[in-house]
Amino acid sequence: QVVELGNEADSVTQEMLDNEQRLLVFRRALSTSLYTAILYILVVAFIVSLALFYAYYRLLEDELTERERAEGRALESQAAARDLSMRLLHVQDEERRKFSRELHDSLGQYLAAAKMSLDALVKRQGSDELLTGALSYLEQAMTETRTISYLLHPPQLDEAGVGNAARGYLEGFSQRSGIQIQCEIAENFPRLPRHVELALFRVLQECLTNIHRHAKSDRA
Repeated sequence: QVVELGNEADSVTQEMLDNEQRLLVFRRALSTSLYTAILYILVVAFIVSLALFYAYYRLLEDELTERERAEGRALESQAAARDLSMRLLHVQDEERRKFSRELHDSLGQYLAAAKMSLDALVKRQGSDELLTGALSYLEQAMTETRTISYLLHPPQLDEAGVGNAARGYLEGFSQRSGIQIQCEIAENFPRLPRHVELALFRVLQECLTNIHRHAKSDRA
């Protein structure tokens, strides 16, 4: 009986060992499958992440490229607009210079000749109210003609530069408008490129014109 019980115990023990061995093999297989699945998931996730990162990189690169192109087009448009404005300003200045010269050389000479004739007529026939009025109107017309000619294109701008032209313009503007103007311009103000001097002088004219028309101020 003891031997039989020992044999039965050995049999049960062996069966338990066999069950544990099978369970261990099953767990190993399950762990291997789980490890393989996790590894596969990680690899797939890494590949998907790389794909998404590459797609995002391409989109970002395309966006940056398009932005650079847009900025380039904007800069080209600004440069073209600046060149166009400069050409328009140059053409306008040429027309003003031509018109100013015509006023000074043509109309101014005719007015001066008419004044000389009236002066001679006054000396010959004596002064009367009509001749005095005509001379007064003629002198006003000559003054206005010189003023308009100067405003269109001051000769000092070409001859002495924007510094001297600005001083003369400010003095004349102050006398005509009654506005007290304070301005600091260096005595040795250098000559600048012609288009720069023209732009600066036109800015000065526009500023003073706006002050005279809209600010209603007595000093500037």
